Amino acid sequence: MEILVDFADAEPISAAKVQFHDPEVEVDVMDSTDSKDLPSGERERAFAVARRFAMRSGTPITIGVVDTDGEVINRATIRVASRAALVALKTLSFPERIDGRFRLKAGSDIQDLYRLVERTDLDELADQVGVSGTELTAFVGAELRHYFTANTANLRYAHVRMQSFARNADSAAISEAALSILGVLGDILGGQAS
Repeated sequence: MEILVDFADAEPISAAKVQFHDPEVEVDVMDSTDSKDLPSGERERAFAVARRFAMRSGTPITIGVVDTDGEVINRATIRVASRAALVALKTLSFPERIDGRFRLKAGSDIQDLYRLVERTDLDELADQVGVSGTELTAFVGAELRHYFTANTANLRYAHVRMQSFARNADSAAISEAALSILGVLGDILGGQAS
């Protein structure tokens, strides 16, 4: 987190988030949960397992801070979450935001989730999510089916949330039918719908 704050246009907006202004990007920073006990609550446990999966399956990349003369003044190697881990994390985060403090973020989470899954081989993506273990895979599958199964009230509501809260041209272009691809991924992942 410290190296990200060293960027000239970076602004820390929480203990785990940095906002860049040129271009406009928010970066979420996650600590590893490997050394911590897993929570007992089902959703909290799933989120902790998803964070572990994200850390373990991430790709290491080196980032640096460059001064105005083009000289690299600081470098760090970080792990960037895989597509499969981001699907798990986004699937778990948006339901929490719906009734929570960050309701508007639920729309962009749904939009992000759709963009992570569209034009992807769903069987291959499901296999990649499956690396996280049966517990998380089943939980993510159940959540996706619950919110995104075609021709259901939950899908209609998720679609309205995305369009109402994300409010951008990209989200406006995503149809309810297109969003149901997330339910199809849920079917492939399995798990009992909530």
